Amino acid sequence: MKRLTHEADFGLEEWEQTLYSVNSDQGGAYNILDIANHKGEEEFDEILKTISLGLKHYEDTGLTPGADPGAEGAGYGESAGRDSRCIRGHKTDLLELQELSDQLF
Repeated sequence: MKRLTHEADFGLEEWEQTLYSVNSDQGGAYNILDIANHKGEEEFDEILKTISLGLKHYEDTGLTPGADPGAEGAGYGESAGRDSRCIRGHKTDLLELQELSDQLF
């Protein structure tokens, strides 16, 4: 999946330094509130939809920020030599997840 956010160091709060690229303004740096202020403009609406879907897909994995993916009980497993994860009781191949992610984003 293509990375949605870019980090900056302006000495501001963390949320203000989490920035998004806008294709029509390659020199610009937009935080989440900047994007929301442009609601109704197709390009900005698509960014908000992508953020929303990305968050949903992340939450569906059952992982939490800062979790060690290899830790016991983190929902990871090995099956027939392929990396797979157990997501809410369903064993899902990571290659399948990546392909789906690539289609969505």
